[in-house]
Amino acid sequence: MEQEVVQRVLDVEKEIHELLSEEKRKAAQWVESVRKSCDAEIQSLKNQLEKDFASAIEKARSKAQKEADELIKEATTQAHILDRLNKDSIRRIILKYLTGILPGEANDSEDVKS
Repeated sequence: MEQEVVQRVLDVEKEIHELLSEEKRKAAQWVESVRKSCDAEIQSLKNQLEKDFASAIEKARSKAQKEADELIKEATTQAHILDRLNKDSIRRIILKYLTGILPGEANDSEDVKS
């Protein structure tokens, strides 16, 4: 009878060991499944971030190009205006502002024109 009890204990221990091994295998499979799922999610998020970044860069480039085009247009307009001014017109404009700066009376502008 003692032999039967020992054998029964050994059988139960063997069964527990087999069940434990099976549970370890299942746990390892579950961990691998979760890891793969997380990797896929990370890759998906990475792809979305790359698309969003590329879109933001393109929007910024487009905005900068538009602002540059507007500045060039404004500068070109100003250049055309300045180009149309002749030397006498420029001299009159400069003298108008210089009379306010130079010392003397306000009617000095006629004397300065020479």
